[in-house]
Amino acid sequence: MDRKRQLLFILSVVVVAAGIYVGVRFFSQTEESRLQRAVYAAVAGVERDDPKRYGRILSLFYQDDEGRNKLVLLKMAEEIFQEFRPLRVEIKQLTITLSEEEKDSAHVVIGFKCYFKHAQDGKLYYEAGRFEAGFHKEGRTWRIRCLRYIDADEILFIQAVA
Repeated sequence: MDRKRQLLFILSVVVVAAGIYVGVRFFSQTEESRLQRAVYAAVAGVERDDPKRYGRILSLFYQDDEGRNKLVLLKMAEEIFQEFRPLRVEIKQLTITLSEEEKDSAHVVIGFKCYFKHAQDGKLYYEAGRFEAGFHKEGRTWRIRCLRYIDADEILFIQAVA
């Protein structure tokens, strides 16, 4: 009987510890960390050429300065990403500013460096730039409502730069 009580005690301690860990992990997240996690998940989707994964971050109400909606942007991204594979993205800067007036909106600046091969010539290129994203909280998840490319640097052929 003592063996069963010891096993039950150990099992209950493990369950309580796991519950505390999950509770602290779930409830201690800040909105900044949720936004950061959403951005990195979208970047991982772009690198893996998974439109469902990077498309999740776009709101159904997405509208950019050129009048594109979510479907047009995803179709455009799919065509571009087919031409440039493999693709590797490094986030160099991530600035998150939560709106004080609207609790459910944020402004995010994403500085990146992207390395890729062009499908036609097979040469390695890179581009460095920044995106400004307007995020809005829909339920518990943050989604992009508008996206703008800034710092339009030219695409550089790596062997020519090195």
